[in-house]
Amino acid sequence: MISLSSENKPDLQRFHIGGKAGNLFRLQELGLNVPRFIVIPQEVLHHSIPENIRTSDPENIRKFIRDIHISQEETEELLKGFPSKGYYAVRSSAVDEDGAAYSFAGQFESHLYVSRAELAEKIKSVWCSAFSERVLLYRKTNHLDNNFGLAVIVQEMIDAEVAGVAFGMNPVNGNKDEKVISAVYGLGEGLVSGQLDSDNYILKQGEVIAQLAEKKQQVLLDHRNGNGTVLTDVENQQQQLPALTQRQVLEIGKVLDILNTALQYPQDIEFAYKNNTLYLLQTRPVTTTTRNTPEGEYILWDNSNIVESYPGVTTPLTFSFISSSYEEAYKIFCSYMGVSPSVIKSNEQVFANTLGLIKGRVYYNLRTWYHMLALLPGYSINARF
Repeated sequence: MISLSSENKPDLQRFHIGGKAGNLFRLQELGLNVPRFIVIPQEVLHHSIPENIRTSDPENIRKFIRDIHISQEETEELLKGFPSKGYYAVRSSAVDEDGAAYSFAGQFESHLYVSRAELAEKIKSVWCSAFSERVLLYRKTNHLDNNFGLAVIVQEMIDAEVAGVAFGMNPVNGNKDEKVISAVYGLGEGLVSGQLDSDNYILKQGEVIAQLAEKKQQVLLDHRNGNGTVLTDVENQQQQLPALTQRQVLEIGKVLDILNTALQYPQDIEFAYKNNTLYLLQTRPVTTTTRNTPEGEYILWDNSNIVESYPGVTTPLTFSFISSSYEEAYKIFCSYMGVSPSVIKSNEQVFANTLGLIKGRVYYNLRTWYHMLALLPGYSINARF
C-alpha cells in the first residue's frame, strides 16, 4: 500500500493527498511541532474500486470497501516509522476538505486512540465515510462535485493534558486584530463535538482576556477497553482553574502569527499540550461569513417611532433644530434619573449623536442610544429588558 511519510520529503505532486494532509506537511516545513504521521493518498482508494462499482449506488460502494482486505504485513509497513507501542489517530483528508471556502468539518469519520490491531478497519471506516449520506448531501447543498477521492492520515496519538482550537482572527466578528483560543482538559474532541464547555481567550496586541468555564468533564483514553475515548470527571480542584497558562496562550498566538505570514491567511488550528509541549494537529484557513467585514465603526440606524414625528422628507435646517432639542432633552432626562453632571459632560458626544439624517430621513443611532441608557443607575439590572 502506498503511503507518504512525514519523516521523508515525498513528492507531493505525484499524488492527491487532500487539504488536511497537505497542511500537515506545510506545518512541518515551517519547523512547527507536528506529531509523526503518514498519508495514504486517494489513489489507493480510487484504484481499489472497479469502475462498475464506482458508478453504482453509494451503499454498494461502502459494502465493497468494507470487504477490502488490508493484510497485517501492509499495516506493519504503514507503521514502520512509528514507535512499536502506542495509539494512533486516523483521519480523513479529502481533496476539497479544509479549504478557505468549505471545511467539511465533522462530515468524514475520524478515530482516536486506535490500536495497531484496529488500524485496518478504521482506515476502511474513513474511506466509507466519503460515500455517506451526510457527505453527499453536504456536497449537493454547496454545489460541489461528487469527488470521491479521499486520502487517509494516520498520526501518532498525543495523550493530551489540554487541547483546543485557535483562530488567527475572530471568527465571530471578522476582527483580524483579535485571536481567539478555546481550550479544555484532555482531548479536543469534547470541544469540537460541542460536548464540553471551554475556556476562551481573546488575544489582542499582546493582552489576554480570559473567559473561564467550569470544566467538569474531559475526554480521555478509555482504559476499560484499552482503546477509543470516554468522558470522565475532572477533579474538583481543577474545574475552576484555567486550562492554559498565560505563557501557553502567548505561545499559541506566536504560532498563529507565523502561520498567518507563511500561509497568507488567518488559520484555524487544532492543538494539544502534553508535558508542557505544544503539538499542532492540523490547520486550515478560517472559514467565516464575515471574512470581508468592512473596517470602521459599526452603526445601526433605526427610524421606528421617530418616523411618526417626521414622516416625510426632513430638511437640514429642521434636522439641526431637532437634533439640538433632543440632545438637551436627553441630558435633562439623565440628570433627573441621577446621572452626575460630570458623567453627562464627559459623554457629550453621545448626546450630540443620538439622531442622524440619511437621505432626508431622520433615524435613531442605536449605538449611542444604548450608550446613553447604560449611563442610567440600575442599567446592569434592567439591561436584558
